[in-house]
Amino acid sequence: MTIREISVKFFGVISSETGHKEIKSCTDAKNIRELVVEICDKYSSLKKKLLSSEPSALNKHIRCYVNGMDIRLIREYETRLMEGDKILFLVSFAGG
Repeated sequence: MTIREISVKFFGVISSETGHKEIKSCTDAKNIRELVVEICDKYSSLKKKLLSSEPSALNKHIRCYVNGMDIRLIREYETRLMEGDKILFLVSFAGG
């Protein structure tokens, strides 16, 4: 088990639910999927906002970035976490 120190930023309603805009976390999560489960365990009110009906998968309106890269362009929920990574969760924008 490897413990990594990462930074996690929350925007919009997500930061309202956690009460934090940013947290520094020491985690043994190997990927985004495991990190999402860990965050939802810590902030149970986020489960309905963050998760879709697919276990450990993000709601389609939530965007996640690792070091500025959209996880949809990397390996989605299997995107590996490394020491010092900067993770960002935000609600996608829509309009017309």
